Amino acid sequence: MKTKKNVLSVISLILIIPFFLMIVFFILTASHIGDEITTVDQTFTIHVENGQANPDSHAFKVSLPSDGSYYYSLTLDVEEPGFTTAFTSTDSTGKLNSAFTAYQTKDLPCQVQAAAGETTLELFFLDDENAMRNFAKNYYHYEEGEGLESFISQYDFATPPADGDRSMHVVIKINQIVPAPFALQLATLAVGALILICLFLCLSKEHKDDITLKERFDEIGNSHSIFLTAVILTQMIANVIFINYLAKFASENSITLSLLLTILSVDVIGFPLAYLACKGVPTQPIPEKKIGAGKFLLFVLMSFGIVLPGALLGSIVHNLITLPFGGAETAISQIMANSGMFWRVLAVGIGAPIFEELVFRKLIVDRLIKYGEFIAIFTSGLTFGLFHGNFQQFFFAFALGLLFAFVYVRTGRIRYTIGLHMTINMTTSVITAFLYSKYAEYAPNTTDLAAIQEFLTSSGEAGLYVALYAIWNVLLYLIAIVGVILLITFIAKKRFRLRRSEGEATRGEALKAMFSSKLMLVFLLGTLGLFLLSYLPVFLRA
Repeated sequence: MKTKKNVLSVISLILIIPFFLMIVFFILTASHIGDEITTVDQTFTIHVENGQANPDSHAFKVSLPSDGSYYYSLTLDVEEPGFTTAFTSTDSTGKLNSAFTAYQTKDLPCQVQAAAGETTLELFFLDDENAMRNFAKNYYHYEEGEGLESFISQYDFATPPADGDRSMHVVIKINQIVPAPFALQLATLAVGALILICLFLCLSKEHKDDITLKERFDEIGNSHSIFLTAVILTQMIANVIFINYLAKFASENSITLSLLLTILSVDVIGFPLAYLACKGVPTQPIPEKKIGAGKFLLFVLMSFGIVLPGALLGSIVHNLITLPFGGAETAISQIMANSGMFWRVLAVGIGAPIFEELVFRKLIVDRLIKYGEFIAIFTSGLTFGLFHGNFQQFFFAFALGLLFAFVYVRTGRIRYTIGLHMTINMTTSVITAFLYSKYAEYAPNTTDLAAIQEFLTSSGEAGLYVALYAIWNVLLYLIAIVGVILLITFIAKKRFRLRRSEGEATRGEALKAMFSSKLMLVFLLGTLGLFLLSYLPVFLRA
């Protein structure tokens, strides 16, 4: 039985990184730009009189061979600058596929979902506020009000285009987006399923209490590798379904679907599997102890004292890695900036704190505390940090994981760490994200202080949200500074001192047990795979 388990764990260990590399290539090829289908290359002249363009738009007809995703690359060369332009794509059914505005459109790419047949591409010249207002109403579905006015305020119409004839050269290249080869899709899912099967076969039928720390790490590594693999495999299955059968729907609802997939993969599938996998592993009860509201508040402040410096350090490391390749936002940053409030609160503000605390605190600490507070807390923090899968979040997540695990070890009440986790997530990922979205919507796109003052005083709602966002950020920085001071004070007074039990392994021996456990290495390499998913596509696309 032991030989069989060793073989299965080695197979999982060998396959885990190739599995993630296959996902990387799946991601790259899922949005692969295929051969050029057609090119529009036209030069025409418009006449400008009293700042008004005539004609004020120009249409092009192209034929698309099939339903699917297309990549448009638009370049507009103008003799003299001065135009705000807009572009629309309407398919053969009359459905609008894409609409955007830009100043002096040049080398602007976009990806659209379109139906087969004749497609109309139209270029608009928005030479004044009325033209922009009409376009926003017709294509962005704005209604009269402050939202429309704040959108228009982002563009400068103070200087109209000069009168005279203007030569325009437009080049629109259209490529079809080629989905990942179906064989690669099936192979990726098959490898993930094989790893999951091997991990399930490694589960012990009988769990003993008197086993070595390395053997205990095998049990924890097994359960958490099952959790990680199940989460990724669930998301991959969903992506395969979306790419092959629901591409248009997935494209139109990508942000909401990302949050729903997080809930499905982590909360609905991943956690129950992890719980069942380590249900029989012996635990050691942690004595329960209440902490008052004042002490809980201290831990809240210390949490913020961790998040700000950790996020700054993570941002520096992330930028050092990605800027030479053109820079990159993490997927979570894009989701936070563009998702709806309801799903963000449900997935990030409520679901993540509950289930991540159960997975990375409850399931780990209860089963390792017997071997010492250090290894229980360190393992909890490290696995939590690595599971975030990018450097922007790793440093503060690792440190928060250590703090939350310490709180749990001292109180024996997981609800305290869930409360701390919810406070952080609701503050940073929900409230801050909401205020930033409002700030970005209303803040005038200019550095002219007089213009900014005039705009903010003329729009009560815009002034309110810009002020709230500024005040909120100042408040968060002040809270973080207080938190840092508290952390330094607690460390100096040795308030985080860990208790040692009789016969406890040294820290070096405990860490050696962790990193020599094959099944724990499967989990650790799997989290390395998450980092590959975050950064390798950026490097390969550069």
